[in-house]
Amino acid sequence: MGSLFLVMLVLHSAPAEAATQRVHTFRDQEFEFALEVEQKPSADGASPFCEPRSVTVRRKQDGRELQKLALEGILLECGVAPGELLIVEDLDFDGRKDLRVLRLLDARLQSTFDYWVYDKKSGRFEKDTRFEALSSPRFDARTRTITSVSRVGAMDKTVEKFRLLKNGKLELIFREETTQDALDGSLLVTTGRKVGGKWVETTRQVEE
Repeated sequence: MGSLFLVMLVLHSAPAEAATQRVHTFRDQEFEFALEVEQKPSADGASPFCEPRSVTVRRKQDGRELQKLALEGILLECGVAPGELLIVEDLDFDGRKDLRVLRLLDARLQSTFDYWVYDKKSGRFEKDTRFEALSSPRFDARTRTITSVSRVGAMDKTVEKFRLLKNGKLELIFREETTQDALDGSLLVTTGRKVGGKWVETTRQVEE
């Protein structure tokens, strides 16, 4: 697919105490995605929050609106770059671009998303819940794998790799969990992987 372009448009500028509407526009070869974000002042006068409200999908060729995706219950700090709010990429490895919208970015910069996959039959983007539990996911179309990385502490980390099967299901093929001993600071690394159709685990200790 071609390059993805981003345009930011301020729809309405209001006084500091009022909400401000912004639209971030993303384009690929086929579609234009307009992400509407409402910037809201915080109650205590600190940094404002941004609430993504909807994604309008238009056909790039003639600008005709195809659908409007409603977003609910998302509230983020406004410092997040537009290119991290909405990501257009091939999620199910069928050669067509899909999209995901940032739902949560926590203090450890772990991210979760809402997902929509392009349906070739209907020509529309359909909500997909298969990937919602993944943390900071990376999609690799070459290997048809998806990697999820989650942290619960400075050194405690879990890395999981899934294969997307042809039936659409996710198969866990690799998992590595790292935990730190509270007393001596050593790391316990447990690694599991699919070997010959069976799940095999090994554990090793790493001294800090």
